[in-house]
Amino acid sequence: MNKMKWIAGLLVAAAASVSMGADAKFLNTSGDGRWENPDNWELGVLPTDQDNAFRVNPGSLTCTVSSSNTINNLRINEGGAGGVTLHMDNAWLTILTNQWSSLAYNVVGAPSTLTMTNSTILHLALITGVSTNENGHFNVGHYRSDCGETTSTLIMDNSHIILERGSLRMIPNTSHVSDLVVDAGITNTITLNNGSSIETSHMSNMDNGMIYLNSGSYIKSRSTVEPQLDVLINNGWIVVDGVTVTPENKSNYVYTDATSTYVIPEPATVSLMAFAGLIAFAVRRHFCK
Repeated sequence: MNKMKWIAGLLVAAAASVSMGADAKFLNTSGDGRWENPDNWELGVLPTDQDNAFRVNPGSLTCTVSSSNTINNLRINEGGAGGVTLHMDNAWLTILTNQWSSLAYNVVGAPSTLTMTNSTILHLALITGVSTNENGHFNVGHYRSDCGETTSTLIMDNSHIILERGSLRMIPNTSHVSDLVVDAGITNTITLNNGSSIETSHMSNMDNGMIYLNSGSYIKSRSTVEPQLDVLINNGWIVVDGVTVTPENKSNYVYTDATSTYVIPEPATVSLMAFAGLIAFAVRRHFCK
C-alpha cells in the first residue's frame, strides 16, 4: 500500500511539473540559428518535456529546428520587441501542456513567423489536474491593450498541426474566448500549401484576416456545427486554390460528416476525408510507438 501511494505521489508530482514547466530561452548565442545547438540556449542545454521553449528577450532572431522534440510548451515570441521567426524543416514538435501555446503574445508591433516544411506539431494538451481553461489552444497573433498588436504569419508546406483538445486562435482582444480567430486591423495570415492540414476542436469569434488553402490542403474541425465558418465565408476570408469561398460556392469547399466539418479543395469528396483519417491515424501511431 505504501509503495502504491509513493508511485501515485510521484506521478502527481511529475504531472504538475510538466504542466507548469520552466522557461528555456533561445538566444542564438553561437549565431548559427540552430535549435539543436545547446550553446544557443540560455542555460546551455536543449529544452525537454519539462520546458517552455523559445521564450525570448527583446530583439530579432531566427531559429531553425530539424529534429524531433518533446517540450512542455512553445511560445515563440513572448514579450519581445523584435521580429522572431521559427523554421521547422523536417521536424516534429510534441507539446504536452494543456495551456495555450503561441506564435506571438505580449509583443509590440514586431512580426512573428512560423514556417513548417515536411513537419508536424502535435499538441496533446495533457490534463494534469491543474485548474485551467486553456485546453491546448495555439495562438497565431494576439492583442493586449498594454502591448498593442502584432503581425503574425503561419506558413505550412506538406505539414500538419494537430490540436488534440484546443483550437487554433488569432486573438483580437484579451478575453481569451476566441478560437480560430483572425485579428482586426492587422495582417495575420494562415497559409497551407501542398497537402498541409490543421485539425482543431472548433472555431469561434471570427474577426478579420485571411486563410489560404492551396494544393490539396485542408482544415478539419471536430464539430458538426460551425456558425463562425459562415462569418469567414461571408467576408471572403477563406481562399482555396485562388478561389474565394462564398455563400454561393460554399458547397464545393465545405463538407460535414457525422463528427466533423472540413474546409477542403474542390470537389468535396469522401475519398479526401478518408485520406485525412489515414493521416491522423499515422500521426497518432507514430507518436504512440
